[in-house]
Amino acid sequence: MDWATLAAFLAMVAIGTYVQAVTGFAMALVLMALVAAFGLLPIPEAAAVTALLTATMAAAFLHGQWRLVDRRLVWPLLVCNGPGVLGGLALLTWLGAREMEVVRLGFGLFAVAAGVSVILRPVPRPTRSPRWHTGVFGGLGGVFAGLFAVGGPVMAYHLYRQPVPLADVRATLAVLFLVGNAGRSVVVGAAGDLDGTTLTLFVAGLPVVFAFTALGRRFPPSVTDRTMRRLSSVLVVAVGAFVGGMAAFSLGSP
Repeated sequence: MDWATLAAFLAMVAIGTYVQAVTGFAMALVLMALVAAFGLLPIPEAAAVTALLTATMAAAFLHGQWRLVDRRLVWPLLVCNGPGVLGGLALLTWLGAREMEVVRLGFGLFAVAAGVSVILRPVPRPTRSPRWHTGVFGGLGGVFAGLFAVGGPVMAYHLYRQPVPLADVRATLAVLFLVGNAGRSVVVGAAGDLDGTTLTLFVAGLPVVFAFTALGRRFPPSVTDRTMRRLSSVLVVAVGAFVGGMAAFSLGSP
């Protein structure tokens, strides 16, 4: 890898890390979208290094924030997210290229619809969702995380609609990203798919992750909770449109 490619990748890591530090999600989304748009790395390699960096970023973000984690939300999400990740990884090896694009299109449409619903009504629910409902979103997020390393929008959509402070939402999401991405990395590593380039990019990205996590925590945007919910939902819509558009283009190609 040449120096220009490495510098471009680290700039993308910086953008993704800051966005996740202030919204609670989207590092993997931003990084994977930028890498795909510029053709910087093969997607499997990009997903592997993104999972490692996201887990590290989540651990750094949680320093001093564990008390904010909402236990009533995090446990059903974690219990269902793990099997979902394994199921997504299994689907990744089983589905053909065309079937994968259909799933990707479905994910994009879901993300757009979910994000628009929050943009139109950014206030949270008056009461918490049932635990089984939370578990369903945890499992669905796990499947998309295993498939594309982009399970964040599903769980973020659900948590941003709960009547809990945004600081608690961000801390709860960080736990999910730490456990989910660490588990994904263990499975990928056990399969022998963490090569030298992936590990080199991971090590090179660590200082950027630590620096921009601290920057995001120290200098967050000065906006209201209502505005932050809307901005986060706009991000979900943008990513959904990008992923769905790429899938539709691929399906429409001969």
